[in-house]
Amino acid sequence: MPPGVRLDEKTAASCALTSWGDRLYVAWTGSDLHLNLAFWLEGHELVGKQRLAQRSYTWVDDRSSGENRRRKVVGMAPSVVGIGEQLFLAWTGSDGALNVLVANSAGYSAPVTFKQRSPLSPTVAAAPDGDLVLAWTGTDRHVNLLTVGRQWQGQPVRLEAKTSASPALCSHDDNLVVAWTGTDRHINLLTVGRQWQRLEAKTSASPALCSKGGDLALAWAGTDARLNLARLH
Repeated sequence: MPPGVRLDEKTAASCALTSWGDRLYVAWTGSDLHLNLAFWLEGHELVGKQRLAQRSYTWVDDRSSGENRRRKVVGMAPSVVGIGEQLFLAWTGSDGALNVLVANSAGYSAPVTFKQRSPLSPTVAAAPDGDLVLAWTGTDRHVNLLTVGRQWQGQPVRLEAKTSASPALCSHDDNLVVAWTGTDRHINLLTVGRQWQRLEAKTSASPALCSKGGDLALAWAGTDARLNLARLH
């Protein structure tokens, strides 16, 4: 692996990465729980950093406090994708609402807040036709999909599948592919409108998907905590 850059920035959760134009953009939730967005020039520090007013976090039980369990705040990761002339940043608010902010050459839009709720971070990706697709785990643990057009209108699709982690999402071979960890910990793949697969691979966390050079790549942390990579087709 070529040398990278260790930044001074700190995050309370996983970061998100996407290419937009000729730049690589990074989004993260800071240690102060505020959302941040910047682009990285290879071999240099982050450039054009924007610390947004919005925050992404949830409250969980602090198991380290023994029998006198207390609640503690935990940051949640955003998701980001570049589509055409726009960059979309999605996150779950402290009230559980799903939010999307749009950036373009003119600046940042006001966030669009959806009525749907999730206890986890959402995922965004570009549909094969260039629309924005939002995926999330509902409060009932069902996987949900929402394709959003230019008018921010769309009808959510609630899958029968359930998960306790965030789903993964990408476009591949002119199809939308969704991956999630089932209640039995097996990884599942759904090519929307076509086929569903239950893989032998198991994980307790969210999988990751990427389309590259005609292949669909899948990554996951195994039950032994080891990282796994596979080319599916």
